[in-house]
Amino acid sequence: MYYKKKVWVRRFERIHQQFMELMMDGKRYADPECTPGKVAEQMGLSAGYLTTVLKAHTGYSLQRLIYLLRAREACRLLRSDWAAEWPTEMIGLRCGFASRQAFHRIFRQEMGVTPLQFRKMTDEEARLCCQAFEDGLCFRFSVRANS
Repeated sequence: MYYKKKVWVRRFERIHQQFMELMMDGKRYADPECTPGKVAEQMGLSAGYLTTVLKAHTGYSLQRLIYLLRAREACRLLRSDWAAEWPTEMIGLRCGFASRQAFHRIFRQEMGVTPLQFRKMTDEEARLCCQAFEDGLCFRFSVRANS
């Protein structure tokens, strides 16, 4: 029994690693057309199976993982000097959110503040907010992001 559980855990870890590598490759999560079905297809798995595996391994659904990656990228852009003049709507669209409303709703849900509030934070407040966000993620982005 223990052996079977260990095999499944390794399999789930491998699938999670493949998912993260796929998402980080060229920042695919930032493509608005990046849907659970397309991700699963690219991995050669069914969307239902991939969702089940990721949910069991990370505690998050496939769609939520995509949103979390997008929110993480939005945090980076909202704090960057070169994107300081960009409207928050443009940042949301660049990160793969389909609309301004979706960006604001999901960003606030995940970060606890609106994108504009996040942008106005001091560096220390933003660092603590991001740290709390990432500490709350059980999978902690195991593959390095292309930052």
